[in-house]
Amino acid sequence: VDRGVTMLHGQGGYERQGTEVILSVVSNHELPKIEQLARGIDPHCFMIVTRVTEVWGRGFTYGKQADPHQSK
Repeated sequence: VDRGVTMLHGQGGYERQGTEVILSVVSNHELPKIEQLARGIDPHCFMIVTRVTEVWGRGFTYGKQADPHQSK
């Protein structure tokens, strides 16, 4: 899937074990593929899926890869 991610360092609240958190914004039609990939890597993974109304930031475009050198 042609989407960027942000890697966050996390810690479990109960067992205090370190973990990596992957944050990404994907479209509704990409979500099933993301779920399939995630469960293929870790069948017990924890995912949060929510709707967003706006996304701001360099590199995010809907339906095509962003050119970081192009000004808008």
